[in-house]
Amino acid sequence: YELSQARHEKISSENLLALLSKAITCALLGPAGPQRARILATLYKDERVSALMAPLPEYAPHATVLSKMCTGQLVYKRDIAALEETLLPHHKAILADGLTIPERATIQHNLVALSHIYANLTFEQLAMLLDIESDRALQVAARMISDNRLSASIDQVDGLLIFQFASSNAEAQLQHSSLQAFDDHISNLCTQVNTCYDKIEPLLS
Repeated sequence: YELSQARHEKISSENLLALLSKAITCALLGPAGPQRARILATLYKDERVSALMAPLPEYAPHATVLSKMCTGQLVYKRDIAALEETLLPHHKAILADGLTIPERATIQHNLVALSHIYANLTFEQLAMLLDIESDRALQVAARMISDNRLSASIDQVDGLLIFQFASSNAEAQLQHSSLQAFDDHISNLCTQVNTCYDKIEPLLS
């Protein structure tokens, strides 16, 4: 990511965008958790993502998935399918659990996103929302819980995944920070527009 911010006449803007896209790819495919959330928040605040990457077909999937992950939205299969078309073969490797790297990253993100919406979910509801088999969803959830990357517990008797959301959750705070940064950006833009209008209005009267 630091290389994508370089200011050197020998490095073209296209190469800088390519470096930025690689940084986003690495962050999107990383395991869910506070460290990844901080990296995603930093990338999301980079104005080049929305201004330069989003309009370009080869980078639009990066911008779409990054935006959804930073704002706590569910990432659907169509979103990740578009992103996979831009990835190299080793990015799509099948892991020991039978999932590809993008699939596991998406499921992990969606589990965290659901924990901010629901207090609990039945295994059937979880499978439906994640669009995968319930056994596979529980396998990923159990691993995240054991790694302290998901505040939840599994009730096998009642067939429930019970979320234990805490307001101090680092990832939730970072998502809130990303949303606040977006709001601040819009507010600043509106202020600049109003300033321009105030300067133009006397010239038109």
